[in-house]
Amino acid sequence: VADYRELCSLAWSAAPVVYKWVLLNALIHAQPTTLPTWLTHAHIAWIARPVCRQSLVQALTLTTPAVDTSVSVPVAIPRRSADLLLVEDSLISQTVLKDMLQSLGHRVSIASNGREAIDACRPKLFDLVLMDIQMPDMDGLEATQAIRQHEQGSSRRQCIYALTAHATSRDRQQCEAASMDGFLVKPISRDRLAEAIDLVLGNHSDGASDRPASLTAKSTTAAQFDEVNNLEEKSQPPARLNADLTLETAEATDPRRISVEQAFADAPHWLELVELMHGNENLLRDVLSLLVREAPRLGRSYQTGLKDGNFNETRRAVHTLKSNVRYVGLKEIGHYAQWLEHLARDQQSELLLEHADNLCLLADAVADWAEQQLKSH
Repeated sequence: VADYRELCSLAWSAAPVVYKWVLLNALIHAQPTTLPTWLTHAHIAWIARPVCRQSLVQALTLTTPAVDTSVSVPVAIPRRSADLLLVEDSLISQTVLKDMLQSLGHRVSIASNGREAIDACRPKLFDLVLMDIQMPDMDGLEATQAIRQHEQGSSRRQCIYALTAHATSRDRQQCEAASMDGFLVKPISRDRLAEAIDLVLGNHSDGASDRPASLTAKSTTAAQFDEVNNLEEKSQPPARLNADLTLETAEATDPRRISVEQAFADAPHWLELVELMHGNENLLRDVLSLLVREAPRLGRSYQTGLKDGNFNETRRAVHTLKSNVRYVGLKEIGHYAQWLEHLARDQQSELLLEHADNLCLLADAVADWAEQQLKSH
């Protein structure tokens, strides 16, 4: 009996020889279409979490093989498990992205800020570093520049993708100027993560025991930067791209002051929330539990920043709140927080103060909503 995601992270050479598997998955209808080579001729029963006694008994009596061994079946080449560094200060983003990456069979290390990322990159060469741009203490751009400085005169080169909230030309230019290799726009879907990682691993030969020289000595090219960014453009609907452009060019437009009722009018129901967490109900519960604590804290941080004249703290608070609520589909609050983030960047203190009470009210409402979801399910 094993968790399918943990099983897929095993190297092919280390895979156990087992005749019958009972594999745990988030949802029974979300079984993977391609199995690792060493699993294709085993007897497999799938069980959805949470496990009930009846389904476990049925699984243990299963005698049907995963594939018909009397028929010649093309063997799928297993994806190589990647060593990844996730650099993200938000606990909710850490939780969601780490789960996504592990569900794809990859190994994930966590850094909570730019300085931790620099320390993690010195002794080890990762297959990919996913670097959030906006972080306290040292942001992702500064951290990347420091990593590149340390790499000078060496054949080692980290492959670094930015995690950014916007797909604007300004973000692209900043990422390129810092010698990043590409960027992904948050919130990031599991499929987009898989495509981006496959793009990086495409430079490798599957089954290689060590880091291939072709990626180790790789230099940033505009072609590669464009390729991962094209994934973003294809995945973003026109309305989203136009909305980002509007925010970039007309940030002074005051949105309507949304009420709590308006903010939650189109809030997703439980099954939709589970789908947003790629079918992982346990992950959803973790995220909602974090929201109960984090949303009010971010509201207080917003007000503290304004009181102290610290626009960076105010901006980080609404930036993180925006990212957090987008993971659970609270779009109206996400748009509102994004607008306040632009005001904080431009240090428009009068407007920021005018909306302080409303933002805190909404942040508390997010916590109440998340707690209610947990109690009801």
